[in-house]
Amino acid sequence: MAIATSSLLLLSYVKTFEDIVIVGAGIAGLVTAVSLRRLGIGSLVLEQAESLRSGGTSLTLFKNGWRLCRMVMKSEDGRELRSFKFKDEDQTQEVRAVERKILLETLANQLPPEAVQFSSKLAKIESSENGETLLELTDGTRLLAKIVIGCDGIRSPIAKWMGFSEPKYEGHCALRGLGFYPNGQPFA
Repeated sequence: MAIATSSLLLLSYVKTFEDIVIVGAGIAGLVTAVSLRRLGIGSLVLEQAESLRSGGTSLTLFKNGWRLCRMVMKSEDGRELRSFKFKDEDQTQEVRAVERKILLETLANQLPPEAVQFSSKLAKIESSENGETLLELTDGTRLLAKIVIGCDGIRSPIAKWMGFSEPKYEGHCALRGLGFYPNGQPFA
């Protein structure tokens, strides 16, 4: 009787039930949601920011990775995403760079608007008695999910909950940038 009572208490304060919840609406989270949708499987993406975070420069893919991302080869306005080749390296290895903002917007536009829930920062996560996962957001919303997929970045609350160690700085740093020259680049 105690199990049935505690299950009823759990149900009384859960707002929604979801089969699959993806935490994080970055590239990994949106690609996961789009891929599941193409298989006929719905999901809910939770993003702590108020909108898509389009900061950053680009994602660079070699030929084999680009084949996997054919679904995002054109932006919504029909512009071809930028591609280039390494001339000083193996010329058979085509490399394409996709602007992060265009990639995120293209992915998000392939999902129904209700599939991505913004301003949804995870406050607490725990397992329920029946093996489902209870997610509590900072606004007090509670969701119960059968499957939770963590795509929430380097300081992932999901990874911490699963017992992964904190990331460590290893002494390497990479700085990247993206320049836009409407009249062509001035470096001949």
